[in-house]
Amino acid sequence: MNKKIEALLQGLQDECNKAELPMVCGIIDKNNDAQATLVGGALIDQSIILSILTELFLNSVKNGTCNCSNCEDLREAFGFKQKTSESDSNIDDLLQTFLRGELD
Repeated sequence: MNKKIEALLQGLQDECNKAELPMVCGIIDKNNDAQATLVGGALIDQSIILSILTELFLNSVKNGTCNCSNCEDLREAFGFKQKTSESDSNIDDLLQTFLRGELD
């Protein structure tokens, strides 16, 4: 991981500690699998931050416009999109019900 980024993260943590501000921060460098996670403050404050981040993340997944396989898989995993086979199966079931005359 870049030394400047490491120094900035350490500085951020130091400043948050001085100001008694809770923090939750994480980064991942996909190029070399390096990661850093910083937490500070009371656990209740950290849980509030994590809750806010989770909500923001879920909204990003739900409303994202990217159609790459990773984003599509995330939308399926969180239930924002039906799997293609499930959707086809539901349509097939409805069609069969209609053809039998059982659809109200």
